[in-house]
Amino acid sequence: MRFKHKALQKWQSKNRSIITQFAKECSPFYRQHAGEVISKKIMMDHFSTFNTKQIAKEEAFQIALEAEKTRNFCKTLNGLTVGLSSGTSGNRGLFLVSESERLAWCGNILAKMLPKSPWQRQKIALFLRANSTLYEAVNSKTLSFAYFDLLEDPSTLRQKLDVFEPDVLVAPPSMLLLLTGCCKPRRVVSVAEVLSLIDEKRLEAEFGQKIFQIYQCTEGFLGFTCSHGVLHLNEDLLIIEKEYIDDSRFIPIITDLFRKTQPIIRYRLDDILVEKKTPCPCGCVFQPLERIEGRCDDLLYVALPNGRTKPLFPDFIIRRIILVSEEIKDFEIVQINLYKWEIYVEPQFKVAIQAALYELFLLVECLFPELIFVDKPFPRLPGAKLRRIRRQYEAI
Repeated sequence: MRFKHKALQKWQSKNRSIITQFAKECSPFYRQHAGEVISKKIMMDHFSTFNTKQIAKEEAFQIALEAEKTRNFCKTLNGLTVGLSSGTSGNRGLFLVSESERLAWCGNILAKMLPKSPWQRQKIALFLRANSTLYEAVNSKTLSFAYFDLLEDPSTLRQKLDVFEPDVLVAPPSMLLLLTGCCKPRRVVSVAEVLSLIDEKRLEAEFGQKIFQIYQCTEGFLGFTCSHGVLHLNEDLLIIEKEYIDDSRFIPIITDLFRKTQPIIRYRLDDILVEKKTPCPCGCVFQPLERIEGRCDDLLYVALPNGRTKPLFPDFIIRRIILVSEEIKDFEIVQINLYKWEIYVEPQFKVAIQAALYELFLLVECLFPELIFVDKPFPRLPGAKLRRIRRQYEAI
């Protein structure tokens, strides 16, 4: 769907009125709170009155948790797909999707992400923490879809992938790093986790191609990489309001123009996006992004000599690490509090990383936190997302 910018705004406004009116008529929650900015916590606290199908939160959770336990994701609830997000920030999200919404999602994904026409034969390998009937809709006479469970042993997954020989490989960056060398897909797509600059460069070198991205979360299909390698927000599906952090970084507040089972209207995400100031050469008027920088919990804070604090964006830290050496393959930083960081990095880079971070602290004129280097990567639950940089404490 092609738009000029003014036509896009007019079209968005019309569809926002339609979805808002529908939500007020069919959702008890929106009947009382239309127009307010909402969060995941608000949505989950009011889930039973938030959705428009009178589905109780407890019933939906029971089905979602049972699917997680048995690894059988075929069961639906009154014809609705039930899903559970991974809960990166500690607050798991529950979502409901109807059959028509499921098919629309699949159509949008395929139209924007396949390297060839969906009418041509191609195989898609999808690595996810949880399968869903949402993804099974990809199967057709020309499209062969295979789900690979992230909880399986990586060596087993590599063997299965070799047999499948996908045209399109879709996986989180941490899994893509484990799959290099075992297949030669026409397109590699990063999902679920933030694709850091250091991982992007390594994956591009390993696969010999540009790494595409699908920006998606519990709240919907939010963005895609165009043919020029630029990430765009799906403004044909969403309205994005911007809560600016600085002159280019913002937290998106989204309104899904078509989702009716679980309306998403003025929903504040926990992500930090960096907008691209110049138009994309692909000609698409949808908002281009420089990158997804991370979650709000990935935004670190440093103490200033005057007693105040200052935000330190993950991108600044990652760029310093990249400058240390292109040979760095793995690192993680956890900010314990304002005055203590724990860092995992390969032993030979510890001294150089420490020096690079001290240079950064001098540049931002903050107090130096204590840097504690650990010998092993920080523990993660099976299937949990990799976060290279994160804040452990609650910022004030």
